[in-house]
Amino acid sequence: MKAISIDWRMLLACFALAATLLLLRANADSVPLLGDTDDAMRLVQVRDLLAGQGWYDLVQHRLDTPFGVEMHWSRLVDLPIAGLILGFAPFIGTAAAESVAAYLFPFGLLLVALGLSGRLAVRLAGSEAALPGMLLFAFSVVTFADFPPGRLDHHSVQLVILLALVDLTLGAQVRPRLGLAAGGVAALGLAIGLESLPAVLAAIGSFGLAWVLDRGQGRALRWFGTGLATGTAALLLATVSPQRWLVPACDALSVVYVAAGVATAALLAVLSWLHVAAPLWRLLAGLGAAAVSAAGLALLYPECLAGPYADLDPWLVTHWLSRVEEAQPALALFANRADFVIAAGLPTLLGLGFALWMATAAPSGGRERWVTMALFLLVAVAVTLMQARAARLGAALAPAVGGALVATARAGYLRHRRPADLAVLLGGWVGFAGMVLALAAGSVSGLAAPSGESTGRASAFGADDCLRPQAYTALAALPPGRLMAPIDLGAHLLAFTAHEVVGAPYHRAQGGLRDTLRFFGSSGNEAREIVRRRGLAWLVLCPALADDGVPPDVGPDAGPDALGRRLAREDLPDWLSEQALPGSPLRLFAIAPDS
Repeated sequence: MKAISIDWRMLLACFALAATLLLLRANADSVPLLGDTDDAMRLVQVRDLLAGQGWYDLVQHRLDTPFGVEMHWSRLVDLPIAGLILGFAPFIGTAAAESVAAYLFPFGLLLVALGLSGRLAVRLAGSEAALPGMLLFAFSVVTFADFPPGRLDHHSVQLVILLALVDLTLGAQVRPRLGLAAGGVAALGLAIGLESLPAVLAAIGSFGLAWVLDRGQGRALRWFGTGLATGTAALLLATVSPQRWLVPACDALSVVYVAAGVATAALLAVLSWLHVAAPLWRLLAGLGAAAVSAAGLALLYPECLAGPYADLDPWLVTHWLSRVEEAQPALALFANRADFVIAAGLPTLLGLGFALWMATAAPSGGRERWVTMALFLLVAVAVTLMQARAARLGAALAPAVGGALVATARAGYLRHRRPADLAVLLGGWVGFAGMVLALAAGSVSGLAAPSGESTGRASAFGADDCLRPQAYTALAALPPGRLMAPIDLGAHLLAFTAHEVVGAPYHRAQGGLRDTLRFFGSSGNEAREIVRRRGLAWLVLCPALADDGVPPDVGPDAGPDALGRRLAREDLPDWLSEQALPGSPLRLFAIAPDS
């Protein structure tokens, strides 16, 4: 098969367009550079690494003060960001180097993602699909949500891994040894974050289904299993402390997923050596192997059957996780975030429909790759219906399918000049351009916003002002202390000050989450007990983040005497006294010590 290549000039032109759009949007909307809590927390973790914290030491010592929290994030994402900061700091200083890294990291990943989207489109429909495949990615919702300046979290990395995994999965159907690389990339996705698990399962299913349809795909099956098993084991050794190699964890790479990788590899190898002629019997054998693997893992690690949040306190599931937007089913967001649901969902559904059609209508030699694309998109849709955060999976793959549709429709129109082909061509450009759909739906400004559009309190400040470094200047000048603050301020307080905080929106920080919610949602007596137990000195609020002045961590079932509601109506308990923070959107309250 002819090697897949992308015209680098075409790629750079698409990248220049996408980067320009992102910069224009950031300037027009005055978006904070660290506009999301995950970006701020990632920078904190990178700084800790550069300050000498151990490679295996993922404890965030200033979170859930005074106890600390072991984070579940991978050092693999910290590494390139830290490298950029180290490379530029000697010439421009550390602060400026961090800003440079905040631009170069997402933009570098965007360049790779555009190229991979173009490659996928070429695999599906030939060289004419490269340009539309890249242009549609430039106008996709994931470009604006996951690759803008300041996006330091791991989601952009996972999207690049997803695109590479699909590309290698398709390539392995022709060159079986690419299955080894596909397995390694799948393992890398798991090491960076378990949001990649649906894509890995889709890849396993794709290799298995290719073998069911063509017994000659057995070599690719073995290579993929080998890459997955060796990759998960090697990455466990490289990124997890030796003391934890045999400790199960459901929310991060651990012995659980290494065991799954090894079991998968063994079963795929057995399947590949079976001399079964009939596809139906191969399908039944594959389903049986999957059932054996799942049953074995369930017996060994039953605690992980409930998923990555298996250890989360049910009280927090009710009072916190159920209110986290990205953890809700996609359809539940439609009333408040129709722009996002349409911009991410419609291209995915169109892509799935076209892939399913091509899986039956394409020439017999090309149907397998469309079956693979359909399976990946089907998994993305299924997971998105359960959790909206998975919408980025389908939205990242849809542009390549859209590029193939545009190229196919264009060829048909040039050949036959039929109005139907022209309609499909134009519809493909519009229907797969997520940001065009978002504009048509009404609003684009909130697609990557970390918080709601809150505020009922009259203020000269907006919610974004709560996330800018200058808001924290006066607070950072105070001697380091222990703070209580709303959960969504926690990561930025860690990033912009030397203070310690109780809560931030991370499921492993259960004690801090629970105490923050109870501090604002219960009576002053319970809040006072939390203050005493944790030795807190300050309370920090940002009214612009609040709804009608009520801190966002006050649950809807909180009574009128809840401390958060009292603060909203300026009814301060006698143990709180406000301190001036001139020019800042933040409000600071000193907490009186126990008498």
